[in-house]
Amino acid sequence: MYDIESLTLIEGVLATHAAFGRSDYIHHQLQIAYLRRLNKIAVHLPSAATLSSALHETDSDSRYRVIGDTVVRCAIQRALRQLEVGVDHEFSLDQCEEVFVATTCHLRNASSVGPSQSGFPAVSRLGPDPWHGWIWSEDHADDVFGRLFRHVVKENYTDALSTPTRAERDSLAKGAQLLKVLLPSLSRSALSHAHTIAVFPAVGGWAGKASSSQFRISGTIFINREALQSPWWIAEHLLHESLHQKLYDFRHGHSLLACDSPNHECVCDGAPTVCSLWNMPGSDKANYWDTHRVIAAFHVYVHLALLCALAEQRAEELEGIYGRRDGLLKMTASRKAFERAHYLGEQLKDTCWQELGLAGKRMTDWLISVLDALDPLPPPRGAYVHLLLDRFQTEATRVEYVMTEIGSDRVKRDATAAALAELTDHEVEITRRILAALNAGTELERFDGAVTQHSVEPVDQFAFSKVRRLISQTLLAVSKDGYGLGRALTQSVEPDQLVKQMVEGSSRCLELILAS
Repeated sequence: MYDIESLTLIEGVLATHAAFGRSDYIHHQLQIAYLRRLNKIAVHLPSAATLSSALHETDSDSRYRVIGDTVVRCAIQRALRQLEVGVDHEFSLDQCEEVFVATTCHLRNASSVGPSQSGFPAVSRLGPDPWHGWIWSEDHADDVFGRLFRHVVKENYTDALSTPTRAERDSLAKGAQLLKVLLPSLSRSALSHAHTIAVFPAVGGWAGKASSSQFRISGTIFINREALQSPWWIAEHLLHESLHQKLYDFRHGHSLLACDSPNHECVCDGAPTVCSLWNMPGSDKANYWDTHRVIAAFHVYVHLALLCALAEQRAEELEGIYGRRDGLLKMTASRKAFERAHYLGEQLKDTCWQELGLAGKRMTDWLISVLDALDPLPPPRGAYVHLLLDRFQTEATRVEYVMTEIGSDRVKRDATAAALAELTDHEVEITRRILAALNAGTELERFDGAVTQHSVEPVDQFAFSKVRRLISQTLLAVSKDGYGLGRALTQSVEPDQLVKQMVEGSSRCLELILAS
């Protein structure tokens, strides 16, 4: 168990570090970076010069709202790209100029909201505080800001957004309220970087996403409409995506990466990648991440570990107001967040170090020091079996969903079940080899008995998951520390490597089975 007082002290450290925590500093550096880019554009476009002058003359709150506006940022980025590189398929220079002119008019009208918000008759916000972002609605007028925001979203996600209902807006607000209760300092810091909160339907380009952020759409976070039920889940994902925005804002004003450009997410061809072992690879090996994504995930998981540890400590106190923490939509377990953070921190040091800029290296070292203070029982260095078994179970859950979706299609159901049964037999055989290599005779006998019991039970849509759960439980039971299996006694291939071969091979097979 973690001590609440210690966790609260570490929250203060994460929120107030002079360079990496304080949002007022990060916002200021972000504004300097965008004004510098706007001044480069001003040499070619008079409208950019006019906007630059208006921004210098206005107050800091207005600059915060304007530079935080996703459409304004995109217009500056796209105009600069076209002037420097000569290619951009998203915004024309004429569209960028239209944004600059409209933003200058907005500033001269002394509006108390951001430029894009002016297209709403009544703006809904995440909460009452000035750092709470506004909630996008498809009712937004088709002015330059509404038109180009929709364009950017469809360019990057292919599908449109939703208009949240009153109940859904209330759910978002309740999640933000819970986040503030758990992390009063960090919630304010992180949410101040999420200027727009948009809700998406789980279809098309949005399918399979719980929430999302992109460096190319800075200032906006995206939340799955179907998940707006649990304030605990909402609190976690609001923090998760807002922290991404905080890091993106930091990147614009600092040397986060050794080779960087404000107009690209992946900046160096041939750079090393890191496998996020707990994620399903898919046909495109999407679980291999570049350095920017690794440090972004590391940054999030250190903070999430703190949030989830506090949530676990205070659940009994708060569930009367916010509902059950362990409902259908669960928060990430703090132990899981800690373990992923440790792995990513190691990978940044061992694999990605030369890809980080000076600020990125110092941020990594700082976050590792915070993680060490947070977690008194870290995994052994180099441990990975526990992360692979996370994926093993995630894939099993996906199979349950697919079998449910197949429903009454007998032909497809039988074909899928037969392919899954063959894969299960292969995984059971490898598990037996691992137990034999460890000379774990008692555990092997117990495992064989349990597998036999499963084989005589009626086959159902959960059969695959049941066997995978048994395999995971058996392997973790023979681990001395819950992270690795130790050295083999009867064969040359190490048990940890056998687990890795089994999980990665099964992931490839399962992708083919489910795709068909």
